[in-house]
Amino acid sequence: MRSIFGKAILVCVCLPSVLLSNTVSFVYNLRIAEATKQYISMEQAHFYAGGITAVGQSRHTYDGSHQNTEGVIITFLTEQGPWYVRADGAIARDEEKAVMTDASRTELDDILIMGGYSWVHDEIKMTLSGILGIPTHQNWGLIEPQFGIGHASLGGQFDTSWTYYDEPQKKHALWGAARYIHFFPRTVYLPIKPPCLSPFAFHLGNTIDLFFAHNSLWGRHSFEFGYNPTFLFHSYTEPFLEIIEEEVPFIRSSFYVSYHCRFLKGRHLSKLVVGFSYGADHRPQTVGYHRIMTGWLGYNFIF
Repeated sequence: MRSIFGKAILVCVCLPSVLLSNTVSFVYNLRIAEATKQYISMEQAHFYAGGITAVGQSRHTYDGSHQNTEGVIITFLTEQGPWYVRADGAIARDEEKAVMTDASRTELDDILIMGGYSWVHDEIKMTLSGILGIPTHQNWGLIEPQFGIGHASLGGQFDTSWTYYDEPQKKHALWGAARYIHFFPRTVYLPIKPPCLSPFAFHLGNTIDLFFAHNSLWGRHSFEFGYNPTFLFHSYTEPFLEIIEEEVPFIRSSFYVSYHCRFLKGRHLSKLVVGFSYGADHRPQTVGYHRIMTGWLGYNFIF
C-alpha cells in the first residue's frame, strides 16, 4: 500500500493535470456519424457508398490549455436491404499549447466498424447495431497529445427515426440514438520517476452517448439540429492512482447544426454535408473543457 501511495504522490507531481484530457477521436464522434449515415438510405435499398469529411476542432480547458486538431475521416458504407455495414478511419494533426506544454503530432485514429439491422414500419425506422473499435497505436494520451483512443472497444447502438410529416418535396423527422461502448484495458506508461516510465494497466472505462435531433428536408436540401450528451465513467488504473479516477471521467454536452445538399454527379447520387457543434464539460471542472468547437465539411457518394 505504501508503494502505491508513493507512486500516486509522484505521478501528481510529475504528470501535469492538463495532459489527462488531451486525447481526441473523430471516428467516435456521434454527431458527425449520424449526420453522414442516413443520407442516402431513403433513396435506395441497396448501395455501396464512400465519403471523405474534413474536420477541425478547437478545445479550451478550464485551466488554460488550448488544443487544436485538424484532419479527415474516410468512410465506407453499404446497405443491403435491412442490413448495413459501415467502417470509419481518420488521420489528423493534434496540437496542444499550455503554460508548460507546446507539443503536436500527426497520427491515425482508431478504426471503427459498425453493422446492424433495420426495421421499418410506416413512418418509423429502428436500427440495432454492433460496434467494434480497433486501435492503431499505443495509448500515450496521459503524457502527451494524442489522436485516437488507443483502446480496443465493443459496444452497441440503437437508432430510431419518426417521419411525422411526409410530402413529395418536404419531410420533417425526429431522430434519436443511444450508444454504449466498453473500452478494454491496456498497458500505459507514466513518468513516475523521470526519466523512467512505469507501466500501469489503464481501464479507460465505458461511454454512453445519447442523441436527439430534428431533420427537415425540402427537395434536395435539408437542415438538422440536435443535442448529444456523452458520459465517460469507471476509469481507473492498476496500481490505483486517484488522479486518474478523478480527472479522466467526464460528462459532456454538445449541440450541433448541419446542412445537407443532395445532387447528381454524373449518374452517381452524392451529398454535401456542412456542420458545426459547440460543447462543454460539466465535469471535471479542473482539467475539463469549457469550450469545444467542431466544424466539418463532408462529401459522400454512391459508387
